[in-house]
Amino acid sequence: MSIIPINNLPEIAPNDNLAQLIIEQSDCEGIKIIDGDILVITQKLISKSESRTKKLSEVIPSPKAEILSEKINRDPKFIELILSESIRIVAMDTKRGLIITETNHGFICANSGIDSSNILGDDEVSLLPINPDLSASKIRETILEQTNSTNLGVIITDTFGRAWRNGQTNVCIGIAGLHPIKNYKGLSDDYGSILTSTEIAIADEIASASELVMGKTNRVGAAIVRGYNFDNTQIGDSSDLIRDSAQDLFNKGEFL
Repeated sequence: MSIIPINNLPEIAPNDNLAQLIIEQSDCEGIKIIDGDILVITQKLISKSESRTKKLSEVIPSPKAEILSEKINRDPKFIELILSESIRIVAMDTKRGLIITETNHGFICANSGIDSSNILGDDEVSLLPINPDLSASKIRETILEQTNSTNLGVIITDTFGRAWRNGQTNVCIGIAGLHPIKNYKGLSDDYGSILTSTEIAIADEIASASELVMGKTNRVGAAIVRGYNFDNTQIGDSSDLIRDSAQDLFNKGEFL
């Protein structure tokens, strides 16, 4: 299996045809997209093309945002965006100025996934795509049509922190063309024991691996994962990666 960065993509602007730009640049780099590839794209490219950026100067903070701003010493306009892009606050660190939220999509992450990295202008931040799965599906459809391919996976990634472990990793927030989880339940392991609970989040693993070639400072917003044999008959979406609250022991706060 190989992971191939798509270098030298142009700066993405609102309403750009991102799929077409990726096709053109991959062709230019001599790495044409072929059947069986998985295209991995950072959230930032999607958000830019879908006009999911916001100038803080245009935001009017609510009274709640003003109160939280004083508690964690962050711009109330930034806090207002965090609140508007989430359904609840999960945790808050006043010393580090950090808010962990559950986004409108159901993701648990810092600051509702809002950040200012790799965005032009000091006043502008990026928001997560409204429907990352739909974004992935549209890009997939365009590429299949333009390249006459029949089998292509698309994964949209963002960088999330991890509970109980230091460091961030890229995860899947949008997917099309494959199921995000590989289910081993009912299969036998190497010693003949039946697996009863093993479900591997392959979309997150692919997202994380792709970051090794894309990085955060290399201006590489897309990569091709080639040689991973995925099942394109089993289709899912990013919600399959979100644990149901009824099964979330930590969310319940139950202890023995």
